[in-house]
This record gives sequence, C-alpha cells and structure tokens, in this order.
Amino acid sequence: MGQIANALGTGSEFVFNDKTYRLSPWSFKIQGQFEVYLEREAVSSVQRMRDLLSVEEYKDQLSKSLEKVAAGVYSFGSETVATSLQSLKHLKKLLLLQLQDLQPDVTADLVDTMCKAKLEEVMQAMTLANGIEANDPNKQA
Repeated sequence: MGQIANALGTGSEFVFNDKTYRLSPWSFKIQGQFEVYLEREAVSSVQRMRDLLSVEEYKDQLSKSLEKVAAGVYSFGSETVATSLQSLKHLKKLLLLQLQDLQPDVTADLVDTMCKAKLEEVMQAMTLANGIEANDPNKQA
C-alpha cells in the first residue's frame, strides 16, 4: 500500500502462499487487546511458578503483578510493551491481532508458519500498517 493509505490508517498487505493478507493498524481496539494479553501473561507466569514458591513468596509476587497491571505498566507505548515486542512470542500475538481484525479466520498456527517462512516481510508489513516507513532514518522505535 502507498503512503496515502498508510497515512489514512488503512493498514498494509502482504502475500503468503498465494493469498493476500491485510494487516490492520494498531487501533485502540488492538492496543487494548494486546495490553490485556500481556497483563494475563504476567499473572499467569506467577501462577505457573506457584509450586516453586513459598505461600508468602507467591502472594507477594502475585500482588506485585497485579499492582503493575493496575499501574498501567502494560499500557501500549510503555517501555514494557516495547521490550515485550523483542520476543517473537509476543510479536506473533500482536501480528495475530492485526490480521484477525480484518480476517477473523486467521489462526495462531498460520501466523507461526508465516513468521517461520517470511519474518522479514511480515515485520515490514507490520511497520507499514502503522504508517512507519521501514527505511526512514528518523523513525522512532
């Protein structure tokens, strides 16, 4: 898609296995869904560690996780979100949300396959979907 489409927030496209997929820009809906995903991941990670922690340690870690959620640590645009996107797992989740917004039938397995086969193209499409020129030296991370 061209610069005008990107400026209007219409997203971007890329072809995978002879099918064109459209990525939605990071709308407030997608941002909110990603924030909730990260919040749940934080709390779930503490819950998974329950067997390894004493009762007091577990309560303390769970309390700290919930305090972070309440404080907005996982809000889109935060340093925590930026750091999370350095993980392929979380990047795939954001890509899934962007694709499902326009193609509800897209699955996590398909996103995994896309990333394994064409990660660079997927990353470029994600960048373009949000109106950021991939080769712009002045772009912000």
